[in-house]
Amino acid sequence: MAHHDPERGFHVETYRGRFEDAIKKIVEYSEGMSLTFIDPTGWTEYAFDKIDPLLRRKPGEVLVNFMYDHISRFTSWNDDTITESFNGILRPGWRDRIDRTLSPGDAAEKIFRKELKEAGNFVYVVSTPIKKATDRTHFCITYATRHSKGIEVYRGIEYNALCNHDFRRLESRINKKTTETGQGELFLATDLPASRAIDAQYVAEQVAATEWLKARLHSSSRKEKFGDLWPEMLEIFTIRKADAKAICVNLARAEIISETWKARGSRVRTPDDNDIISLRG
Repeated sequence: MAHHDPERGFHVETYRGRFEDAIKKIVEYSEGMSLTFIDPTGWTEYAFDKIDPLLRRKPGEVLVNFMYDHISRFTSWNDDTITESFNGILRPGWRDRIDRTLSPGDAAEKIFRKELKEAGNFVYVVSTPIKKATDRTHFCITYATRHSKGIEVYRGIEYNALCNHDFRRLESRINKKTTETGQGELFLATDLPASRAIDAQYVAEQVAATEWLKARLHSSSRKEKFGDLWPEMLEIFTIRKADAKAICVNLARAEIISETWKARGSRVRTPDDNDIISLRG
């Protein structure tokens, strides 16, 4: 193992056998804060009831590669054999709980996030779809954490990663077109302006998050702190904490909510965790 370097505090341990059978050894081997990355080849190698000691480690967070494209092609509403093969991650009876208004892949991924959250007793679970050059979702990176700081950092990294990935998909499409036609492009991908696909996606998510926040404030009978609202917004919508702050600022400018954060000083421009977010009287 070339990277095994105990003298520098970097340890590599391997296990020959099924992942599910190695859970006890993994838990005993790891110490302190753990970030567990599960990268399966399908959906049958990490049944939650068998790996839950690993999922429930504290402090600990989990990243799972949800094989969206592969799973969406095999998810069936009627085949009992296939149904049972998903029981490990979707739990028995999943077919009765499936959201049939969604595509098979989206419906299975929705249940997956819910079951992962319960299996590891996580507070937040989010998912990032990674698309091919054809705009078809290839897989999803699912992140589970118990802390708001974790979801804040994740959403920030996610945005930067998706911007880069969006650029690479653009570059791939240009290369493919060049190969198929034999004609070079007038501009290289590096010469083109940054793709706006991700920005458009984030604008749509910000609009949806704004409507959610307004509905939440209208329906709530208690005072809501910004520190309680933004983690929930980041879990539901693909936005960053800075976006949640901007949403509040825009609603205040529209005279829908009060600029309570201004009580901390006239130069304070955005809400902090302890600021109350409330509708204007």
